[in-house]
Amino acid sequence: MRKERIIQKKEEGIRQSMMQISENEIVIKHNQSMMQELTTQIEANKDMQEQLEELNRTYAEIQQQNEALAHENHTLQRNIEQYSTSLNAQSEELKRLNELTEENQRLHDRERILSKQLVKNTKVLNELVIAPKYVDVTQWRNIEEAINSIFDNFTKRLSTKLPTLTEYEIHLCCLIKLNMNNTNMATALGISPASVSKQKYRLKEHIAQQNETSGRNQALDLWIWDF
Repeated sequence: MRKERIIQKKEEGIRQSMMQISENEIVIKHNQSMMQELTTQIEANKDMQEQLEELNRTYAEIQQQNEALAHENHTLQRNIEQYSTSLNAQSEELKRLNELTEENQRLHDRERILSKQLVKNTKVLNELVIAPKYVDVTQWRNIEEAINSIFDNFTKRLSTKLPTLTEYEIHLCCLIKLNMNNTNMATALGISPASVSKQKYRLKEHIAQQNETSGRNQALDLWIWDF
């Protein structure tokens, strides 16, 4: 019985480590995609110093998170190897868990690709991203409806989790969710790019005050993209 308990404990250790590695890999891969998009934005905004600084800062924060997750995965993998060695072989349950985590990764990638494609195929969102113009109250209703349809009731979930967000802040979150740069966001909101940077900083502070899982050290864009 004692031997059986030891085996169960080691199998549970492998199971938990594999699940955490899988979750970390999903975040890392998503972050890498975001870093590629940020690189494109950085190249396009070399002449706008303030926006360039913000983009570089966001890139560095995401890169730092990836390095921390990679280090954690390395440690977890060593734990799995130690447990597996002592067990001689993984149980069928653990093998199945490994298959499920790989499938979860594929589904996550597919969801991200499909969401991008849906944005392109939704006229009101595609026009906003490709050729941004100032958005009035009536247009915002259509934009929110389209975003909620694609991103699983994004604004409704946001309002529920962070009930003190203003309508303006929710609109700003929508533009970030669409991965628009500061210049295009400024056009949509009718303000300057410098003002967008200030508004995003205030939004980040506001979210951090209400949401313990979103610390001030986490990039605002990344938190919204993942929400």
